[in-house]
Amino acid sequence: MPAWSQQGRLSVEREIRPLLRDYIEMLLYTGMRHGTEAMGICWRDLEWRTKDGVRYLRVWVDGKTGGRWLIAKHKAVDVLRRLHARQKDICEMSFETTLTTPSVINASSAATHSPLR
Repeated sequence: MPAWSQQGRLSVEREIRPLLRDYIEMLLYTGMRHGTEAMGICWRDLEWRTKDGVRYLRVWVDGKTGGRWLIAKHKAVDVLRRLHARQKDICEMSFETTLTTPSVINASSAATHSPLR
């Protein structure tokens, strides 16, 4: 999929394919449902947690069946780093700062409330 995402005849294809790749990989690496769960994700819905010395990423989703926490696979962090690098309003902020503690995320600028698109 990395090679496919870099190809495309038209400029719009070359712009949308990397985003489509990230969307599909986030669904795969989190178990998130497409549609209302995936489209409602914002940076504030992501948080690092540590249990028994192991750090993991927790994702809050809210869809038509209600809200739930998802535990992301480690490869989801690569997807989030790519999304972070493409978003002009938060790319100046370090990736780790974007995903710090819930209190920091909720109290920081409105950039953390922007969708992951």
